[in-house]
Amino acid sequence: MLEFTDKLVIAAGIFGVAFSMSGCKQSEIDCVAGNKQPESCDLYTAVGTESSPMENDVIIMGDSLWDLGSPYGAIPLNLIERSKKTYLELARSGAHTNYIRDIEIPKIPNYNGQGLDPDPTVKTIIVNGGANNLKEPCKVDLENNINVDEGTYSTACTDAFTVAVTEAEEIISLLSAIDSVENIVWTGPQYFPVSVVSENLIDKTVGELSSLCSDDLTEKCTYVDLTQAPMWGPDDASIYLYDDIHVNVAGAELIGGQVWSILESIGAYR
Repeated sequence: MLEFTDKLVIAAGIFGVAFSMSGCKQSEIDCVAGNKQPESCDLYTAVGTESSPMENDVIIMGDSLWDLGSPYGAIPLNLIERSKKTYLELARSGAHTNYIRDIEIPKIPNYNGQGLDPDPTVKTIIVNGGANNLKEPCKVDLENNINVDEGTYSTACTDAFTVAVTEAEEIISLLSAIDSVENIVWTGPQYFPVSVVSENLIDKTVGELSSLCSDDLTEKCTYVDLTQAPMWGPDDASIYLYDDIHVNVAGAELIGGQVWSILESIGAYR
């Protein structure tokens, strides 16, 4: 955002051994090291070295789940270390699903909107999205501790949720139409410390997004359910940054491990 040889893996928000810096541009080193603000790193590319050239077969898209962390891009860096590959990251902090659809997807190498890929290097896409759509429309609901059935959420929150799910489906369809894409991995939300009053909304999101990764829509899509992983409850603040949303290295290890296990299970790395 899914079987690795014939599926696209999408990972999403509410909705060499160690990585070598040799041969990297200074701007890219700064992004990896966290010396730049994320706005300047939204097109951060994990470049390769002479012995390990740049690869575009895996692309990461979405929002600050990938873009932020300590250091910036903590989860993508964890995946890079696990895979011994280089990834192209197009994620942008604050991105709504329409931004992912309209801005990030067209930045995929050789993408022309027609499902054609004259240079078929892109094989797997890891993507997330949807949390930023709900942040403001559902703010009053969450501040009032509404954590019950969906019918109790405000119209603004419910409408925003509907839009997020609809646009997520459009994202999956657009990615699936790219000829070279074999795997889409959509990573759903986890229970983080500030989600105590929104667990039902998160559960609803998981239900809707996971259903999009069904054979009814595309066989390329696999859903990563982070709510099933250990240590992602409201009391596990030690793996999060001060905002209680984005993760540190320990959190990146957990989420990276969860995503990696899916990639391995579908044969994405062969």
